Amino acid sequence: MRTWIIPIYATSFDFGRALYEGHDTMDWRMSSHPFEVGDEVWLAVKDPFVRLAVQLEITAVGLTEDEANDHPKLWRDLAAYYDGIGRFRYARMKVTGGAQSLYYSLEALHEHGLQGSLAGVVEVKDEQLLRFLHEEDFTDTPTEPDSSCEVDYPADAQLYEGAVVQVLANRYERNRKAREQCIVLKGPRCAVCGMDFLETYGEIGRDFIHVHHLVPISSIGSEYELDVKRDLVPVCPNCHYMLHRKNPPYTIDEIKKNLNRH
Repeated sequence: MRTWIIPIYATSFDFGRALYEGHDTMDWRMSSHPFEVGDEVWLAVKDPFVRLAVQLEITAVGLTEDEANDHPKLWRDLAAYYDGIGRFRYARMKVTGGAQSLYYSLEALHEHGLQGSLAGVVEVKDEQLLRFLHEEDFTDTPTEPDSSCEVDYPADAQLYEGAVVQVLANRYERNRKAREQCIVLKGPRCAVCGMDFLETYGEIGRDFIHVHHLVPISSIGSEYELDVKRDLVPVCPNCHYMLHRKNPPYTIDEIKKNLNRH
């Protein structure tokens, strides 16, 4: 079994719709890549920041255009769609998991062995990176993405969840635990626009949501007791970016008023 990372440009290809219409499967133009049945694939979405979004397994290779689900409605860049007509066979991929709750950034992948900028399909051979993708490498702390749209956490090793239970963990585990607690407490619906990815995209959208820190830790200091109920709020990616259009971020109410006004 080989492991691949495939970059998806959200402005070119609507992978969410492709997965939804394919009932958790997606057909991908193989080009010259030696994909085989059973290979593992991770989709790296550029939206515009690079982050892993979905884990899949290749279930078929060598599909023809007639057999594959590849239509103009799945493409936002129609020139790219028509340029590929008649040139490729397809690999069929089925969703097996996802990094939605982890948001692996390009910087974190580089920290764990990835080489290059993910301009094209990459076969993962580095053992450290493979362990990281499979959640086995907890010895290192992944680098936070170069983006103000990520949840901020203190740099020390302590986290107080809900100001009740002290959890000793590395930073990787803190991100996941805090996010999961936020969704349990507040649900996966955007606190600004009300979007629920499950309602919009079906099963592949279950529990997909960003988590926003109401007060950036960088403005507080390194020692801070994180209260999930008080400090974190679920927001969709679009609203998350809007919240961070200035520093310090806009408040939830400010973005809500601007949304309602337009």
